[in-house]
Amino acid sequence: MKAAIVGYGSIGPVHARCLAELGQELVAVCDRDEEALCRAPACRHYTDLDVMLAEEEIDVLHICTPHYLHAPMILQAL
Repeated sequence: MKAAIVGYGSIGPVHARCLAELGQELVAVCDRDEEALCRAPACRHYTDLDVMLAEEEIDVLHICTPHYLHAPMILQAL
């Protein structure tokens, strides 16, 4: 299963660690903050969710952003 994470602040790294422990493939991380991406694991990094969704073939998207952004990002991903 190919996974991606959007939002790599406080909870994104927890999701990345869990994915690694479960043996799941993390193919991309997206965050508007480039400094946050510097802390992300070795995979493709994006600062634009639309670009990541267009370029990556993913099976699951972990939305790790503030709650008020979840619904709009879910709609983008659909």
